[in-house]
Amino acid sequence: MMLRFTWHFFSVVMLSLALVFLALGAGVIGGGDWTVVRVLAGYFAVFGVLVLVLSRGRHFAWLLGLAAAVAAWLGTL
Repeated sequence: MMLRFTWHFFSVVMLSLALVFLALGAGVIGGGDWTVVRVLAGYFAVFGVLVLVLSRGRHFAWLLGLAAAVAAWLGTL
């Protein structure tokens, strides 16, 4: 159950990230408005917390998810 949910959630996060990169590259978004990147940071934070809780800390993907969330958020400051 945990693996299936995590896999689908991770797929949504990666698809969102790809669309943001595409929009940034095409110049559709940007110009100092970092709302979209902060939403993606939120996705990564939720992913990290869910993996931490559902795996009871046994899988280290939570650490990578939270590190990506912090890095993305700090990149918008």
